[in-house]
Amino acid sequence: MIKVTNFNSQIVQEGTRISYTYSELNDSGDIVSSNNRKSFIVRDELILNKLKEIKTYLENKV
Repeated sequence: MIKVTNFNSQIVQEGTRISYTYSELNDSGDIVSSNNRKSFIVRDELILNKLKEIKTYLENKV
């Protein structure tokens, strides 16, 4: 099982990048690996809109 432990988004030259870390657990719940990292450029408009909604929410919260 994969458990995402953290993520963030940032505007970069190529577009909007999501970077995240995750842990991998076995069926018993033991940690097989942790602090694994991946990132990608978001191409899906639905996800880009959700990220904008989150940013707006946070800006209004301040």
